[in-house]
Amino acid sequence: EPRYTNRTTVEVTTEGEHVLRYYAEDYQYNTSPQSERIIRIDLTNPTVEVQGIPDEVELGTEVPVTYACDDALSGVLSCTAPIASGELLDTSIAGPLTFTAVAVDRAGNEQRVERSYTVVSSDSTAPQLDVEVPEEPASGWHTGPVTLSFAAEDEESGIALIHWEYDTPSGIVVDESTSPTGELELDTTGEYEVEVWAEDGAGNRSETQTFTVRVDVSAPVIRFVSPADPIASILPNGHYAQNERVVIDIDCTDEGSGLASCDASTPDGEYLPTGRPGTHELRVVATDVAGNRTERVLSYTVDAPTASGGSGSPTASRDPRLVQTGAD
Repeated sequence: EPRYTNRTTVEVTTEGEHVLRYYAEDYQYNTSPQSERIIRIDLTNPTVEVQGIPDEVELGTEVPVTYACDDALSGVLSCTAPIASGELLDTSIAGPLTFTAVAVDRAGNEQRVERSYTVVSSDSTAPQLDVEVPEEPASGWHTGPVTLSFAAEDEESGIALIHWEYDTPSGIVVDESTSPTGELELDTTGEYEVEVWAEDGAGNRSETQTFTVRVDVSAPVIRFVSPADPIASILPNGHYAQNERVVIDIDCTDEGSGLASCDASTPDGEYLPTGRPGTHELRVVATDVAGNRTERVLSYTVDAPTASGGSGSPTASRDPRLVQTGAD
């Protein structure tokens, strides 16, 4: 069966609370029950009133501040500021400051009020900053974490903050403490240029102090190129023929203070001792400038010649620098 419909639109644009009543009637004069809808419109921001903020105030002066929010239509949903109404204005730091109060009504309208004021101080003296750094070792490198301690003092306006920063391979690290003391721990290998200064409540800043701290908590690394390092390769299998010529090639590195020594029981570049059958050891000790030490021992076996192996004369060399001709 055909179904007949009709639509209409009613636009409500003025502020306030509106009651919309509506019903439908067909061509036979039948009417639907009357319906009702309440429409509330609030287009006006709430109001914020702030009292008690002077244009200029002396450092540390107690200044109570009051504020209130109002909304005539939907009502106040929130009324916020850095402090509760009736509490004291922040006058702990000299310089230009701003007090902000924000009101939001139930319709979502927002009103923000800012009041600027300046905190002045007669304090023109920079704070005193003391930095405690552990004594530097003779090598110039610390082999463990280093903690720098900061302590600042200002008798007139107090300490506002202690600031420090230092370079790293990934960028500059910046940190601060809002108390009169602070600590910086350097626990990874590297050379650090640390800058630190203090600022008092009047905005006076101490001279920047700079310190160079070298930390090496990384031991040297020993790598066997020849004989092959069993950690990096499974060839050869640690067995050598008697009198086989194997050139010792050892690589020692250090990422921190630098390599001071790399000593082996048989020096680098000489032949591995293979004249006597049995199990033997090649011992290597590496030391860096900071004093960190690494020791590695490579075990290898010299096999005695078999009955058909001849007189035990030297076999083909594993020295990569020599051409293997097959001759002794």
